[in-house]
Amino acid sequence: MSISKAQAKAFAEGYLQSLGSTEFNRDPQVGGVIEAMLLQYGLEWNKSAKSNLEKSKAISSGALADISIPRVYPTATGYTLELGYPINSKQAKYYDLVNKGVGGTGGLKPKKNSGDYKFKTPFPNKRMALSILLWLRSANLSVRNVQRPTTGLERKRKKLSKMVTDADNKKRLAYAISTNIKKNGLRATYYIDKATKLIFNKDFQAGLAEALNAEVTIQIRAINGSSNK
Repeated sequence: MSISKAQAKAFAEGYLQSLGSTEFNRDPQVGGVIEAMLLQYGLEWNKSAKSNLEKSKAISSGALADISIPRVYPTATGYTLELGYPINSKQAKYYDLVNKGVGGTGGLKPKKNSGDYKFKTPFPNKRMALSILLWLRSANLSVRNVQRPTTGLERKRKKLSKMVTDADNKKRLAYAISTNIKKNGLRATYYIDKATKLIFNKDFQAGLAEALNAEVTIQIRAINGSSNK
């Protein structure tokens, strides 16, 4: 869920109070409230993105759910909040395909949410078929001990597991699924876009205003030990 203005204010006040505790008995650092607030927004964004993935049943290996811990650091003009996946990670290479979707090559009118991306050819290559095969095996193993699936993801994996078990030729099945994906495309989940819209809404600016207001208190406190604004 998003952070309301009231929650942001309480967070900033709690941060200021902590500076007077034994654990934080030190001179406050200017920028500390803003960095802490931005980090909190980043952590909420992570929760929202993961929740959206679960709801869309888009997780297979769990790699996309392995979102990095947000990073906040000062720059020459302000602060930067880094979210998502490491630049050189495998997730960074394909997460937006799951987020925005991929249009198929079937020649029919594109489906709703069929994607900002599009496959170049209708023919799957060996690499794609191998990825699908590994995905099927992973789904099969993950539900081996699940008797009664309780979540949408478990039900999806259970169906995939039955498909793998019933198939005479696993590689042929992988190519068939790959061909179908190429033709019909991948539905967009917008798990990133939805999280960004939810967390960084109009309350975000109000929350940062509370952090900036707290910074005034910290600067005065750093000079004369007073908490008066």
